[in-house]
Amino acid sequence: MSEYKNIKRQLDRQEYEVVRTTNEMLKTMPGSVIPKYFWRNEDQFQDTGIGFSLIYDGVVASTAFSSCRFENLLEIGIETLEKYRGKGFALYVCSVLINYCIENGLEPIWACRMENIASYQLAHKLGFTSTLYIPYYRLSV
Repeated sequence: MSEYKNIKRQLDRQEYEVVRTTNEMLKTMPGSVIPKYFWRNEDQFQDTGIGFSLIYDGVVASTAFSSCRFENLLEIGIETLEKYRGKGFALYVCSVLINYCIENGLEPIWACRMENIASYQLAHKLGFTSTLYIPYYRLSV
């Protein structure tokens, strides 16, 4: 947690517009790691999950959301539009979700394939440490 506190101090000085992710944002969000692939429908996401979206140039540039929630554990999912990657938006919006978790007694967790270098590096920048390695299998057809 001390690593996160250090990054949080830096992020607190930045000012981006971040809003709670709406149903309309859920329906129209492009990408491969997006809430509509993790939740049954928008109502279930709004009732059980949470998401925050960073708005830049009037566009949802990056969204951090709960990809699943079990008891007090909340797994973080993140999607940033390709043209906005490398600007620190994912780091910033994830910190908003982590703050939400801390304020609401939830433990944020992060899972990603080892091949997803960007996600792995972002998790480490935010202070997450690797605790479990699970093989990832694919069926070749």
